[in-house]
Amino acid sequence: MIMVIKWDKKLASKYYEVELVEKKYVLGPAIKKIVKQTKGRKLVDLGCGSGYYCRIFAKVGKKVLGVDKNQEQLNIALSKEREQKLGIKYIRSNLTNLEGVKSGSYGIALLNFVIIEIPSANIVKKIFKEARRILKKNGVLIIGELHPHNINVKSRVGHFILKNNVSYFDNGAAGKSIALLTNGKKMLFDGDHHYTLEFLVNSLIGTGFDIKFIKEPEWKEKFPIDIIIVAKKG
Repeated sequence: MIMVIKWDKKLASKYYEVELVEKKYVLGPAIKKIVKQTKGRKLVDLGCGSGYYCRIFAKVGKKVLGVDKNQEQLNIALSKEREQKLGIKYIRSNLTNLEGVKSGSYGIALLNFVIIEIPSANIVKKIFKEARRILKKNGVLIIGELHPHNINVKSRVGHFILKNNVSYFDNGAAGKSIALLTNGKKMLFDGDHHYTLEFLVNSLIGTGFDIKFIKEPEWKEKFPIDIIIVAKKG
């Protein structure tokens, strides 16, 4: 069964309750390990959604701010915070203009499955610039995304299909993702976007980041499903 994604209160609640296999078993564990090994107590989750990772990192001692533009997702995050009282703060904001977040105030910034939703290369660069602004000197940006080479090929956890006969080299090209959920169903994300590895790395460098390392988490495929880019504010 494939569900067409549309952010409303009902679906936002379902998506909180049932996680993507890819996030839970591939990208998620790798990001958690990197965050735990990264210095800096204050963490900002840019595009935090319902606060899944915010709660994980708050429980291991991070002081967390979650930022998202989707109010339905933030309502879930705020509800869980009222229940668990982990000290997480949430704000609604566009990631290109983080009003109310002071420059140089965070040691770690996280962008997890955010870039895939951005329709313009210029907007991606603006998000990188804003992330750099709010990081402290030597602060770290952790980006978790679908691997740029993982297009038009099926895997156990789903696949990404480019539209309109575009190529790998077309940054911002529209596509759709079909992802496996932990309940065995599949969800269609119609409106995702593709960026090359060259674009991501060079845009970070051009924004003033130094690339610390790149990780391709291994799982059950013979090719990388996801990628993690860790960059330090220069």
